Amino acid sequence: MMRDSVIYQDIWEQSRKQEALSLVRRLLYLRFGEINSSLIERVQGLSVEQLEALVEVLFNRSEMADVEVWLEQEQRREGQVALITRQLKRRLGEVEPSLMERIRGLSIAQLEALAEALLDFSGVSDLVGWFEQLR
Repeated sequence: MMRDSVIYQDIWEQSRKQEALSLVRRLLYLRFGEINSSLIERVQGLSVEQLEALVEVLFNRSEMADVEVWLEQEQRREGQVALITRQLKRRLGEVEPSLMERIRGLSIAQLEALAEALLDFSGVSDLVGWFEQLR
């Protein structure tokens, strides 16, 4: 029962984020040595899912420039998600959390396509249909 509480979920999420953040900071240090504070600030603003993705980036990329490019792309992607979220709410009202999660999982190219398609949506069923076409 306690695990279902909002407070417990919030504490759990914060704990997950701190663990992921700690791992990313350690990997950055081991890989590149001292890291500037502006990069650390950018990393601290990432979600748990983004931190987990950054761990993969750190294993697969060999230069700090690769990490910087990834962070810039994530920032751009997050901006697109925020814009699409605002547009959806304005156009369709509240959208189910499961659909919002699917939107957050889209690539930059898919987000751009969704932003364009959104202009023709008249209901949530159009969004669901758009996702069906992705398969």
